[in-house]
Amino acid sequence: MEKNSVSSLLTPLDNLFTTEQEREEAKRETVIDIPLTEIDDFPHHPFKVRVDENMLEMMDSVREHGVLIPAVVRPKADGKLGCGDDITVVMCYCK
Repeated sequence: MEKNSVSSLLTPLDNLFTTEQEREEAKRETVIDIPLTEIDDFPHHPFKVRVDENMLEMMDSVREHGVLIPAVVRPKADGKLGCGDDITVVMCYCK
């Protein structure tokens, strides 16, 4: 009998000490706070950030109301987190 076939019959320890609900929650995407210093831009992002009047208005709004919609970041090839949204630039200026 192969070693792998026996281990596939056993219940993993995580399943013994967690509920089904906890295991399902661990699979969901979550919103977390990430320091701005850990977020980098995508240099070849198709949308370029322009610091124009609309950007200045957005900065004023963020200063007054905070960020209401979270920015989406993705892992880059170099291991850093990248974001190509205008909101990232605004958050950097408004901190």
